[in-house]
Amino acid sequence: MSSLSLLATLEGQTSSVTSVCVSPDGSRIVSGSGDNTIKIWDMTSLSLLATLEGNRDGVSSVFVSLDGSRIVSGSHDKTIKIWDMTSLSLLATLEGHTAGVWSVGVSPDGSCIVSASGDKTIKVWDMASLSLLATLEGHSACVCSVFVSRDGSRIVSGSYDFTIKLWYTK
Repeated sequence: MSSLSLLATLEGQTSSVTSVCVSPDGSRIVSGSGDNTIKIWDMTSLSLLATLEGNRDGVSSVFVSLDGSRIVSGSHDKTIKIWDMTSLSLLATLEGHTAGVWSVGVSPDGSCIVSASGDKTIKVWDMASLSLLATLEGHSACVCSVFVSRDGSRIVSGSYDFTIKLWYTK
């Protein structure tokens, strides 16, 4: 990275872009926005391929599963949505948080979704059954970031309570 330069600027969201993610194969950019939408862009042509709608409030986080088959999004409407990357259809909506969802992640093997919320919790969901597996409590303020380690054995969370917490998953 001896030389960095701007390659392109993508425009099309009508509110703040709050989250971006690149598909594992590098072919797509996924963006979430305060305009309640998710947009999918072609990395080569830089063209807008699709707009996914379905949230009642801003999309705060987007994540593409490592196999590239699913987009998981979190929204201030308190939901997590699972989208099919090929058909661009909404597959499921997960509800359980009592405040907006700030961050989402997917385990490396694609079996679990992790969500962080303003309700001070992290929730772990089964991707196949869509059931809630666990609610992690311990933060004293909004949990604004969550990440699953590459080996899937740990969840790391960050909060407005000025702490980072490490959770063991196995």
